[in-house]
Amino acid sequence: MRDDCFRMVWKVWKSRRLLSKDNRGIIKLIPKADDLFLLKNWRPITLLTTTYKIVAKIIAWRLRDMLPGIIDRQQTGFIAGRSIVENILSLRMSQEWMPVTGQDVMFIKLDFQKAYDRVSHTYLWETLTAIGISQNNIRRIQGLVQGGAAQVHVNGRFTRRFEVTRGVRQGCPLAPLLFAIATQPLMRLLREEEANGRLRGVNYGGGTTLLHQIYADDTGVNLTMDEAQFDRLKHIIQVYESISGAKLNVSKSLIMPIGPSIPPDWTNETGCDIAGPGRGFIYLGVRTSNPVDEQQIVISIKQKILKRLSHWSNRFLSWPAHITLLKQVLAATPLYQMLSVGIEAEGIDGLETLCRQFLWGWADQEHPKASMIARDWNKIRKKLRWDDTCKEIPDQLTIEQAGYLIHWRDFEASKRLQSIASYLGRLTFTQYRMGWNYCQTIRPGWKR
Repeated sequence: MRDDCFRMVWKVWKSRRLLSKDNRGIIKLIPKADDLFLLKNWRPITLLTTTYKIVAKIIAWRLRDMLPGIIDRQQTGFIAGRSIVENILSLRMSQEWMPVTGQDVMFIKLDFQKAYDRVSHTYLWETLTAIGISQNNIRRIQGLVQGGAAQVHVNGRFTRRFEVTRGVRQGCPLAPLLFAIATQPLMRLLREEEANGRLRGVNYGGGTTLLHQIYADDTGVNLTMDEAQFDRLKHIIQVYESISGAKLNVSKSLIMPIGPSIPPDWTNETGCDIAGPGRGFIYLGVRTSNPVDEQQIVISIKQKILKRLSHWSNRFLSWPAHITLLKQVLAATPLYQMLSVGIEAEGIDGLETLCRQFLWGWADQEHPKASMIARDWNKIRKKLRWDDTCKEIPDQLTIEQAGYLIHWRDFEASKRLQSIASYLGRLTFTQYRMGWNYCQTIRPGWKR
């Protein structure tokens, strides 16, 4: 198997092209927003052949080591040694520093429509040549990107196969790096305009300025609040659109004024939304506003956690499964948000309450295990005819043994008892059944 794979890859590497059967993909649509009746709210992910992905991965490994010295520092997406946190912290620093220095700045969030799918192949080859990629490697990349075919799989059916004539396919190991390369001319245009004094960004003092930050296609521009500079930025975007195939999504772009002065209203002129004082919006997955509203950030974190946990609340989960979910959901979700904004002790207490509620059933710290007994018992007793079933279970049987015994009567209740046994040890079924009465004693009328 290893030798066959090696010969296959070597043949593709030398010929710089794939066979047509290896350059086919199946496009699956992944929902990314609430209104799924709109096609733009679906993300196309291409499932590619093994041969394609092996060759693409080899080229990606070679490019990965080269790009940090080629791509501008302002592009933080998919480049080794760079992080999305840099973009978020840069915005936070501007929000804190501008009111102190009295600078009038606007943060412009640019959103490009279907950015990956609109990249012109001709533009991509010229950009690869301009940054110094060898012609042999460019031909290998062309062999992967050009001449490919795809078909969409939706509702269990396949569409007709069609040729892919533009864009980089999401699902390809090489696609993120190629897109980062495709943004280099835009960053160069912005850098040249700043050097010529036609665009002015945020001045942090000591000769440190910041005009733009980009993560993949999410572009943020810090611009001095001046209509002439705003018009100049629009001209640069139009030039970039004409050469690359990109298209600015004006309805999803946004302007947030930062500074002491009242900004002009450019909503009618630009079509962009204006985030005024206290108006929150999402930037790179983090909720922000001007000024920063910590309470709203905590509320958004709680809503996100509750939404994710709601899918698991009615599942038959063991004790280790509860712990694993808490670590993956309750720990990971706030961590990313807290990289850019501090959360007070009160907000942390609220998140811990969510943790206890999911783990034990309520936020009572004195009787946590009793609440778990009550919760599980309440679920099981509704499933079985206890007058008949309990008579069939000897008193000395453990919970796990009782689960096996009633397997023939109710499979779900049986699995639930076996799951409960993993965190209640060798407790007998009779002791477990009596736990319901105990829970009613410490908290009468409690129901899950």
